[in-house]
Amino acid sequence: GVTKSLAAKVKGDDAYSKIQSVLMSFEQNTEEDEDDAASDSELKALSEGEDRGYSSGEEDSSSKSKGAGSEEDGAVSEARGVMDEDEEFQRAMFEEARDNFYRNQTNVDYLTKFIYGDEEDAATTNNSSTNRTAGGNNKSMKDSSGVRTLFGDDDDDFLKPVVIQRSIYDEVDTSCWTAPDLLAWRDGKVKSSIRDCFVTGTWSQSEDAETLLKLDNEQELYGDFEDLETGEKFSGSGKQQAGDDANDGGQKDDNVADPEAEKKQKMSRKQKILAKKRKLKEMFNNEFEDKSDFFDSWKSDMSEQAQINREEFGDLSDDVRVLYEGFRSGMYVRMHFSKMPCEFVINFDPTYPVIVGGLLENETKNVYNRVRMKLHRWYPKILKNRDPLILSVGWRRIQTMMYYGKREDDLKLRALKYAQKYLHVEGTYWGPYSPVNTGMVALTQLTNKVSTFRIAANGVLLEADKTTKLVKKLKLLGHPKRVLTKTAYIGDMFHTENEVAKFVGAKIQTQAGIRGLIKNNSGLKGDFRAKFEDSIKMSDVIILKTWVNVEVEKYCTFVRSLLLTPQEKAHWQGMKTVAEIKKEKNIKCLPNNDSLYTEITKRRTYVPGLLKIPRSLQAALPYQYKPKHERTMPEERRVLVVKDPHEEKMDKFISRWQELMVQKQAKLQAASRTKKTKYLAQVREKESYRANREKQRKTAACKKYSQKKAKPT
Repeated sequence: GVTKSLAAKVKGDDAYSKIQSVLMSFEQNTEEDEDDAASDSELKALSEGEDRGYSSGEEDSSSKSKGAGSEEDGAVSEARGVMDEDEEFQRAMFEEARDNFYRNQTNVDYLTKFIYGDEEDAATTNNSSTNRTAGGNNKSMKDSSGVRTLFGDDDDDFLKPVVIQRSIYDEVDTSCWTAPDLLAWRDGKVKSSIRDCFVTGTWSQSEDAETLLKLDNEQELYGDFEDLETGEKFSGSGKQQAGDDANDGGQKDDNVADPEAEKKQKMSRKQKILAKKRKLKEMFNNEFEDKSDFFDSWKSDMSEQAQINREEFGDLSDDVRVLYEGFRSGMYVRMHFSKMPCEFVINFDPTYPVIVGGLLENETKNVYNRVRMKLHRWYPKILKNRDPLILSVGWRRIQTMMYYGKREDDLKLRALKYAQKYLHVEGTYWGPYSPVNTGMVALTQLTNKVSTFRIAANGVLLEADKTTKLVKKLKLLGHPKRVLTKTAYIGDMFHTENEVAKFVGAKIQTQAGIRGLIKNNSGLKGDFRAKFEDSIKMSDVIILKTWVNVEVEKYCTFVRSLLLTPQEKAHWQGMKTVAEIKKEKNIKCLPNNDSLYTEITKRRTYVPGLLKIPRSLQAALPYQYKPKHERTMPEERRVLVVKDPHEEKMDKFISRWQELMVQKQAKLQAASRTKKTKYLAQVREKESYRANREKQRKTAACKKYSQKKAKPT
């Protein structure tokens, strides 16, 4: 029966199915051995008169009676004889299945089954029944087909197989592939099957790792070398010989080989190695000879020429060597530029230094740059607002229009007309982006033929932004058109009601200092209603103080002096100032009236008008307060006097006499001044003489006192 079941198992042609069947047979044999052992123990217990239960799955019904011991013993011995024959047959089958499995393990079919699994095994696994037991004392057992059966303890259903179907939750997870039994890697045959897969194996008939390792070991690890400090020379063979001598305890053998013969043998080994390397190199060159013939020839010519130059000019200095052979490789840098103007190559001057730098991607965009700068102390002129400047910022040279400003206490950047000397100012210009804290130098012109200092200012970059915050003051003047106690209607300040709407709530004040606020518009011509803290007069001037943004001109051009000839390079001219244009065209500079400083407008003197009292009110007033209408008397006219000839003669005489008296008084005053001057000169002379005499006396007294104090006591 066992032989038939084993033959049914080994039906598959592949090694995997054979091994699985053999393993199942071994498992069944193991269980039968355990059953036999249990049967022997039970028979022994029955013979000694002990009452013991059966623990095996295959219980014998004849064991219920105690007097059948001899019959059972004979049956067991007969079963053992059959099992011995089956074990020998199974062992032979197992060895054959193992050899087939190892032989077929290198095939592609095995790898396919290892990666994707066997479709028949998966279908069998899904359709097979479970071996789960239901109950407390029931026992399960596998049959030859792998299906578990359940044996009950009742006498009626004794040894009656009952198949239990498993639920869906007890099925095998087919998404994961269960690896087969691991190989016995301790076995020599298994090891030898994969030995050639490693570095130390035999890769092919012409390549053996052990042979190559022996060749590498034969090469010398250390060659000949010389100690530069002591001047002592060492050789590879000498080092090895010294180690051998040390191992021998310093004793030398009498039968030492000839050193010349060892040297010849050593040189012959080196020559063999060099010849082998040279042969490999020639084989490699021959393989790629057709593809790189020109390159190899050119490279060999270059190497030969470099070797000749080293031998010829090796003792010369670099300065002298450059004159003979030029600049060698490693003494220069070669760069490639795209979109280079042709003028740069045509007008290139080797004696003019060119600075080459790199730019990041964000440094190619134009923004508003704010710098903190200071007018150079040696620059003789002043810098005017909106005048073009040549800036050297980072790797760039640009010409732009600079706007100057000063930081106020409330952090406003107030615009200035000129750059203040000896003080730091903030400049704003439109140009390419540069990193913060980048240095900046400003020039007005590039020519080097200037009698004065060229550098106008220097500074550092503070900020780069897309907007500007430069503001300037703006004063708007208006006049009252109608006054109602503390409310007034103001005109002549705005032109449209839209302008008034922008300034609703703004603070205004009069020249006398009366403050107010703009409420709303009251007309189509820019008139508005305002509220003041006190009543104002019709003659007052209303002032609105505000700030307005200054628009920075977006002008920036690069200095392209390197594209010019050497003669024109120093005379590059970009944008000109207004003064230079007017000077070239002989235009007289007329000042702008708005830019001139005018006197502060003072409040006009109030002239009260005539008091007009109605007639009804005059009748009710007392007499003393009533206006009196008095008649004005005409002015008396002077009578014209006509002089006779004698009176005219006397008048002329008196006028001449008065003129003579005036001249006489002038002469007397001049003489008096001359006399006073002489007297003052004499007095100064006497005072100087007296001062000199007093000085001499003081000098003599001090000298005498010092001599007296210097004598020892």
